[in-house]
Amino acid sequence: MQQLLFQNHDTAFTYFKKLLTSKGYTIQSVSPYNKGRHLLIKTKRGNFYCLFKHSFFHSFNFIFTEFVGKNPEYLGQGESINVDYWESINVDYCQYAINHNANLIYIYPEMDIYIIHPKVVRAFCIRYNLIRTQDKNNFYKKADYSGTTEQIQEREFVFPIKLSSRFI
Repeated sequence: MQQLLFQNHDTAFTYFKKLLTSKGYTIQSVSPYNKGRHLLIKTKRGNFYCLFKHSFFHSFNFIFTEFVGKNPEYLGQGESINVDYWESINVDYCQYAINHNANLIYIYPEMDIYIIHPKVVRAFCIRYNLIRTQDKNNFYKKADYSGTTEQIQEREFVFPIKLSSRFI
């Protein structure tokens, strides 16, 4: 069992910013997003939308049974080296990354870091209809300062991590 080196998004994002700097990227701005759980980093050489994930998307086989039946090569479960790992991103956050021309960066506690362009994710998920609407409602405060909340069933793109590359 690997030791967890990142305990939370703060340590993961701090490490990633140092990694970018060590690779010659000049960071121009850093903007938290999604209540600080995501981070948009803008550099002279490119932009990055960072997400810290505790684990991969484990329930793919149960939610997308029709897809797995038609595409057994994509059989996915996050606990086995013999099958694919899957990941997800909220449709709106994916669009935010596209709007900022930012690559998606997935960071995991074991220091695994993956990079993929959000347009690749979106195109793959639309092509194969791998868009999931969450079963439960999430409650969010409205941005109108009224103090009221709204219920949203979030939509996510779900894709195989093998579409991405390791960020080295």
